[in-house]
Amino acid sequence: MNYEIPPGVALGTASIAVSVNGDPVAFGTARIAAVAPGLFSADDTGQGVAAGIAYTLHADGTTAPRRPLNPSISASPPTRSRWSFSVPESGSRDSGDVQNRNTTLPVSYAGPQNIYVGLDQVNIPLPQSLRGSGSLPVLLTVDGQNANAVTVTFK
Repeated sequence: MNYEIPPGVALGTASIAVSVNGDPVAFGTARIAAVAPGLFSADDTGQGVAAGIAYTLHADGTTAPRRPLNPSISASPPTRSRWSFSVPESGSRDSGDVQNRNTTLPVSYAGPQNIYVGLDQVNIPLPQSLRGSGSLPVLLTVDGQNANAVTVTFK
């Protein structure tokens, strides 16, 4: 179940009620924070291989997806193209930094994923220097808050 916390909700513990046709069917609590980044993994555990899509950014502005949910990404783009990686996550609208082997990678986009309510994504351009790096952690930090680490393998 995806849901989005409306703007203006107070930070702290909130009561959540799920209703079907106006009838409450489930109850719970949630901690509401200014940011709470979390990356999705391919096996739904929040650990291991990132659930993401690598894609090629061509010089003419078009993009081509590359093997969704694939644990290996070739970071050797063809001439005049660039690689980028998009990973679904939650809790980082409009900002974020990604660390990978002591290098801060720029986030080209952090915001709504635009298909599922409450789901965000981060897009990370991948430099040629990652070619052949093997399995590396993706460490996302938003406003000083760390997300869970997932991995991506670079051939």
